[in-house]
Amino acid sequence: MWIAKPLHALSPEEIDLCFQRQALPLSQTICWQQASQATGAQSYLVLHTEKLIGGFVHTFDRQHFDCVNGPILNWDQPNQITSELATFAHAVSRLSRSFQSVTLAPRWESEWVSQRLSYLPISPTQIDQASTLIVPVESTTPLQLERTHPRMQRTLSKAQKSGVHVESLDITPARIEIFAEELASFGRRKGFYVPPTHWLKTLVLNSPRLDVSFRLFRSTFGKNYTQVLIALTPQTCIYLFGYDFRADDHSPSTSASAHFQVLENCRDLKVPAYDLNGFTDSRDLNHPYVGVSQFKSQFGGQEVRWVSPKFHISQSV
Repeated sequence: MWIAKPLHALSPEEIDLCFQRQALPLSQTICWQQASQATGAQSYLVLHTEKLIGGFVHTFDRQHFDCVNGPILNWDQPNQITSELATFAHAVSRLSRSFQSVTLAPRWESEWVSQRLSYLPISPTQIDQASTLIVPVESTTPLQLERTHPRMQRTLSKAQKSGVHVESLDITPARIEIFAEELASFGRRKGFYVPPTHWLKTLVLNSPRLDVSFRLFRSTFGKNYTQVLIALTPQTCIYLFGYDFRADDHSPSTSASAHFQVLENCRDLKVPAYDLNGFTDSRDLNHPYVGVSQFKSQFGGQEVRWVSPKFHISQSV
């Protein structure tokens, strides 16, 4: 049976169904949808209660709906996917009398794209691509260090000998407010987008269950410091946001120490991987994030390439 309900109307049993699905993108979790609603969106769950396929959609005008990094369907089953796609779109159309269209943007690893597209009755309107770097969590600290680039090994050794201090901070409303303000200031200086404070606070402070939890790490050396916000799921740890303040460019790296401590924490929690969330070709010296990507690559991760085809389904189709 398919259900199609607004977020606030989900029963405890229906919420439980959401958490039975494994390895969901963060944007397909309840806490992310709550954060979206904090910015004015309306979020809905469209889910088959037995097959556990479907996903969250959101709208700002009740006419045009978006399913970001979803839905989760049986894309590799040619005898099922056409029916599932049509049924999901129809269920979304029933959410509002003003419905005009829904845009689906599933997230696939790149090697699956050609085959999956060949199974579908419609073509994507566009195809977006992205990459991330995923660092496996080793069983011991020495093995984790051995995985890193020699330059990172020297950086971490210098930080340790210099006395860089790293700690995990309790997450409180006041601390997240300060984190959001400093992150926004850092983003303005560096020229990248930072989400609104109320979005970030809703995401971090209102997670309904422990399938997604959040932690802050702070690394300090004198007046220099780094703060890193991560999301933890049973399958992976995901870097969300972070910022640095460097009063002295020649001081030990507080950033390297913070991320390495995250890896240490993952081992303690038996989380097998750390997703550094965003990666570009570190050899492309003209890319604005080349420095960040070069830094991430020193942790010895594996690049994963994502492809997101967009399917626009309108009422007239």
